[in-house]
Amino acid sequence: LSARLSVYGRRARRDPGRRRARDAIFRSPHESTLDVLGLDFYQPMVGRHARVPGHRTAGGRNPEPSRALWDDPPDPEGFRLWLGVQHALLPHLPLWIVENGLCNRVVHRRAYPRLDGWDRPRYLRENVGAVVAAVDDGVPVTGYWHWSLVDNYEWGSYEPRFGLYGVDRHRGRYGVEWLETDAMGADAAGAYRAVIAGLRSGDRSVLDAP
Repeated sequence: LSARLSVYGRRARRDPGRRRARDAIFRSPHESTLDVLGLDFYQPMVGRHARVPGHRTAGGRNPEPSRALWDDPPDPEGFRLWLGVQHALLPHLPLWIVENGLCNRVVHRRAYPRLDGWDRPRYLRENVGAVVAAVDDGVPVTGYWHWSLVDNYEWGSYEPRFGLYGVDRHRGRYGVEWLETDAMGADAAGAYRAVIAGLRSGDRSVLDAP
């Protein structure tokens, strides 16, 4: 079981179903009630999300007092260090990275580049590089899942795009068509494939150090 389920503790007070699930886990007769620590990593510094309304964002100005998903800055070195911290907290558990990805914005079929210039091939090389560096440091990372395979409905909107493959929702036989690239036009899936193939063969030149 993933330690992500422990977040239900605060919510269980309002949800009897979650309370029963939580209690079943933590009252288990087994020596260890958790098999693995499941983690998401994007931009964990909450204070850095605050912004002055009207700040510049991809595709214009953002009237909200917070940063949009497509403006979250990648932090591969912070990722590596954070994995070490999580391992120190629960040293007996292997770690799974169950979500890690880069967002860009699409509005009315127009894809806007990120203001920081990052693209997914670079993101994959540096973030998988951070995971490999953490493993070299002794952190038992045994799984990595990129978010996501294709663009999807995110936080109430189709504007945030995370997919290795982009999705055009205004063409194709059924009004939806997968693209050969990601939403920014990069061969993100090909870049990920190259990283995986390189690591399997022992070639770390496919990575960029964090």
